Amino acid sequence: MQEEGLTHREAAARVKVSAASVSRWRVLAAEGAAPMHGPLGGDRRSHVVEAQAKTILEVFYARRDMTLLELRAELAGRGLHFGYGTLWRFFNRRGYTRKKTRPANLAGVPFARVRRGIRRDRGGSGRVVSWQDVSGRGVDGGRASVRD
Repeated sequence: MQEEGLTHREAAARVKVSAASVSRWRVLAAEGAAPMHGPLGGDRRSHVVEAQAKTILEVFYARRDMTLLELRAELAGRGLHFGYGTLWRFFNRRGYTRKKTRPANLAGVPFARVRRGIRRDRGGSGRVVSWQDVSGRGVDGGRASVRD
C-alpha cells in the first residue's frame, strides 16, 4: 500500500486496522523485518509466581489444610502478593485439585465417603480443608477419597 502512495490512515481504513498499526508495520518493513502482529494470547506472567515456587510450596507443606485465602495471607506476610486465581493456577499446573463434598443427603446423614479421607474444618463450619493431587493420592501420600 505504500507503493500506492496511501497515507497511514488511508491504508488503515482499507485493511480495517488502526493507523498506528500501519505505522508499526511500515517501520518493521523498513528495518527488513516481516510486518506481522505480535504474539497473541497465552501465558505471559506465570514466571513471576513460578520464581517463588519453592517458598509457596514450603508454606503450603508446613500447613496443608489451609485455604487459598489463608495461604495468600501467609505469603503476604513474607512480602509475596499473589491473587487467588494465580495461586489456583499455580497448584493446578502441579496437579493439585481442591477436594469438594456434596451436601448431606435428605436424611441429614453425611455421605459415607466423608469417613474415607476428607479432612474437615475443626471450627465447626464443616467446610472441606484438605487437598489432593490428581492421581487420587493425598498430599501426605495417603489414599484420598473420590473427587467431585
